[in-house]
Amino acid sequence: MVLKYKTVAHKQLVAFTITVPLIFVLIELLIILSLPNGKELWAFIFVGVQALLMWFICFAIYSYAYGTIEINEQCIKSKKTEITWDNIQKIELREIKLMQYSLLPTLTFSSMAYFYGIKGDVIGIAMTKRNFEILVNLVKDKSQKVAELNDKIRV
Repeated sequence: MVLKYKTVAHKQLVAFTITVPLIFVLIELLIILSLPNGKELWAFIFVGVQALLMWFICFAIYSYAYGTIEINEQCIKSKKTEITWDNIQKIELREIKLMQYSLLPTLTFSSMAYFYGIKGDVIGIAMTKRNFEILVNLVKDKSQKVAELNDKIRV
């Protein structure tokens, strides 16, 4: 029996790229509706176009978060990229902090673990508690690099 687990690369970033433009649109709509002449068609069109533009920019910046990742006993897969557990050269953890250099509070999301293959392939996945447990349980004996990652995170 082959065990496999499918997930979105980074669910927190997906939620962020959806909710931030939505919050801005709702605030702008409240402002437009509270104005005496606020029910003009051009204002609603402007808000709609701006919302689409904001969502497109957020999606473009964080498009890697929308990828579907599959982890199984043989490899880790993302679309056309597939890295077997014995072909992993290194695993790199990167912290994700949003709005770090602004007046707003910094948002710290789950770190991304990037798996680098021998051919130069790269696959990134969020290191949430669930993803980490599944990764370690499926692969603990198949890859020395995953075992090293387990030691780094548990220490």
